[in-house]
Amino acid sequence: MASGVQRFVGAYNGTGSALSIAKIGWKPSYVRIFNTDDASFMEHFEGMPDASCAKQKNASSSFVTVNAITLTDDGFDVGTDADLNTAGETLHFLALR
Repeated sequence: MASGVQRFVGAYNGTGSALSIAKIGWKPSYVRIFNTDDASFMEHFEGMPDASCAKQKNASSSFVTVNAITLTDDGFDVGTDADLNTAGETLHFLALR
């Protein structure tokens, strides 16, 4: 029996400038981004403020309120937060709906 959950996994190359990850084709309700270069991950749930995320890095948790993750109708955007979008780093993501 299918669960009805849609998921999309992928990766993007950081640029240091805001990016639109719009290849999904639907609005996710949850996004998790993994930065394996600095062992951090960031999460954004539907209902959180735009450009925000919960961040876990080096056994420390924080809530980022600017330049982070925004859900869009066809995917999500990432801001310029250094752990989400460092030039030259490849970041991996999971989007669910």
